[in-house]
Amino acid sequence: MKKILLEGYFGYGNIGDEAICASLIEELEELYRENCEIVIMSRDPDRSSKIHGKESVKCETNLKSSFFQILKYDKLIFCGGGRYGKFTHRRIALLALLAKMLGKKVDFRAIGFYPFEWRGFPVVKTLPLSKQDPLTRVLTRAAFKLADRVTVRDKFSRECLRLFGIRREIEIEEDLALKLKPLSAEDIEPILSKYDITLNEKTFRIGINLRTLHPRINSNVIAVLQNSLKSVMQKHTVKIVFTPFGYGSSPNRFFDNDITIAKSLKKSLGGNLIIIEEELKPQEMLTIFNFFDLFIGMRLHSIIFAGMMDIPTIALVYDVKVEEFLEKDEHHRILLRINVTEINDRTSSELTSTIINAIGSNSQE
Repeated sequence: MKKILLEGYFGYGNIGDEAICASLIEELEELYRENCEIVIMSRDPDRSSKIHGKESVKCETNLKSSFFQILKYDKLIFCGGGRYGKFTHRRIALLALLAKMLGKKVDFRAIGFYPFEWRGFPVVKTLPLSKQDPLTRVLTRAAFKLADRVTVRDKFSRECLRLFGIRREIEIEEDLALKLKPLSAEDIEPILSKYDITLNEKTFRIGINLRTLHPRINSNVIAVLQNSLKSVMQKHTVKIVFTPFGYGSSPNRFFDNDITIAKSLKKSLGGNLIIIEEELKPQEMLTIFNFFDLFIGMRLHSIIFAGMMDIPTIALVYDVKVEEFLEKDEHHRILLRINVTEINDRTSSELTSTIINAIGSNSQE
């Protein structure tokens, strides 16, 4: 029986990262014909076990506890998601080196490797950087050199690793969440019924996701969206459903909770905006996207989900990882890209026109 430990941004209420986890679990079980024991390293083990139906263990912060955790497994897999800043890079490097010291297999699968710290401010126009303290660079080089497999999800991440001095071949692998499979409408009927999400030829259904960022950015995004959506609602019958991809983890990580900005938007749109406030499994959320005619998304995995279900999308770009995905993706129906740091009055008019054109196109189909 192969024993595998999955490490990622799990147990933080982030649907995108849980989608990565779910997809990898399915891949591993198919590979080993279910002859494997998969355990999730999580900030909140109960939360992760509820989502995936797998044993989960607390993500330890000290090397002594991590030693005894890793000792039980044959392989440690660092699964996708964005890895930001020196403290995160040091941690995963030390875990990888510890695992190799214990004779374990170590894989890095489709990770995003970004040299800047994430603190809730947009980071869009930036270049791969080699500027990092010597200790972090040495640990990272050693860990990635010794790993059995290394893949990243975008060119930016690969270039960052190269600038760190990593010379091995690094494959670009698509985000693991793209392998997730939706459920049937019958499987999520209680959710659809609760939020009155139905197919109706007379109503244009708009899904929306926003990430809670710095208050000034939030205000600008909300102002543009409420003006555009109100203008659209004056001319057309629309139903707007807010799909959170971050349900919150701790009070100090305000940017993990999408419902905060959802409620701010609802103050201006009122009953015209429905918020899915209960934390859904990634497969459930993906299935809901099949009921949208248009999607307005900010978080990377909300945009990925829209593309997987072939939904025309307006992308609000707040992070280099979103820009990287949009640059390399050829299949998604992206109608408009908006850099959230450059939002202005003209953006509102452009957004309104794009939505109205999408409604017109939909009515003609």
